[in-house]
Amino acid sequence: MAIRLAAEVGPIAARVAVQAGATVEAAFVLNTMVACELDTIACKLLGEQGYEGFDDLTVLELAGLSARDPDWDALARQADAEFDEAACEDLLEQTMFPPGWQPPVRSARHRKGGACG
Repeated sequence: MAIRLAAEVGPIAARVAVQAGATVEAAFVLNTMVACELDTIACKLLGEQGYEGFDDLTVLELAGLSARDPDWDALARQADAEFDEAACEDLLEQTMFPPGWQPPVRSARHRKGGACG
């Protein structure tokens, strides 16, 4: 169930964001960041339940899956805009790594690598 939630949550967040009036670029950021946050939570919870393998891989990676992408062109039409992947990637990078951002110090047990860092 955690795997399916991690794969599905991003597109839901993107769709709802556009329906609420957000730009496609903002929806793109939400798609990625919400999926990463849920994946991180799922890894932590599964690890606490005694499941192994989440120190180096995300839930989706361990299952050999990737998060689903929304139909960006359809969402852009809904927002009366065009999908500009470069602009979306730029906003994602600015959001994830704002000026002055420093990577967190990781403990030996903290999950490293993976799709979400």
